[in-house]
Amino acid sequence: MPTASVVIMSRATALLFISIFIANICLSSAFSSTLPVRTFFRTSTENSIPITVAPSRMVAKEELGEDEDVTERAKREAKLSLLSLAASYDRGYGATPDARKRAKELVDVLKGTTLDNSDDPARGADGAFSPADGSSPPLRGIWRMVWTTAADVLVLNVNPLFSVGAIYQDASDLPVIVNIIDFIPRYQNLLPLNLGLPESRIRAEVQTRGGRRPEVGRVGLSFEAVKVRPLEILGVDAASWPTTAGFDLPKLPGIADPSSGPGYFDILYLDDDMLIISQNEPGGIFVSVRVPYAD
Repeated sequence: MPTASVVIMSRATALLFISIFIANICLSSAFSSTLPVRTFFRTSTENSIPITVAPSRMVAKEELGEDEDVTERAKREAKLSLLSLAASYDRGYGATPDARKRAKELVDVLKGTTLDNSDDPARGADGAFSPADGSSPPLRGIWRMVWTTAADVLVLNVNPLFSVGAIYQDASDLPVIVNIIDFIPRYQNLLPLNLGLPESRIRAEVQTRGGRRPEVGRVGLSFEAVKVRPLEILGVDAASWPTTAGFDLPKLPGIADPSSGPGYFDILYLDDDMLIISQNEPGGIFVSVRVPYAD
């Protein structure tokens, strides 16, 4: 009978493959002289991860109306404070114990208050929905991570060769959900910006398939494939290069679909511009904001 440990082993295998592949790419990129180089100067904020949300939804505290519902006010203030923590502590990679504790308190304020308490935020995650009534699955969209406490994601940033760039969850084509992680050679963040070094960026994608579970807000997952490809090599656009590497993940025996497998995540909070989920194994919270595309 498969257990959650099988999911952890699959993730570990995928991350090991990604690390080895990226290490080779970064080393060959750093010493290659055969590629044409596009030189430009980077600004001091170019490698930062901007946090953007819909301006009509996220407003400053002073803009809140005096007659606003107390619960709605608490939600808005909790979201603003959570985004402030995310920006101050590098999405959780540099978080102190006090910052993690404060973030948990803010998540607890938001937990369970979704688009509609009578509605399941996981509705349509399995691809079974009817667009005829004009509705769309609440989860559908592209989400960029701004905060996490997940150890399997935080550990990615300890590699001496590369640092973690943007992290996305692409749920725009449900039931397929693609987890995306961009990696940047660490020397790009260590050397002076005015050197104008050409940039490199590698993208890793883990494709999963979502399914509904009986529990409200729970999305079942089956892991399908891993893919790694360069987006930019020494300043040269490599998105269209035929250099993608990857493999299909083995199917778990006895598991017919994501609704019955050991992998899942729970939607703790979801509105038009923010998503908070908790993964089952190895645990951890993810706070994400809606973005138009995974750039």
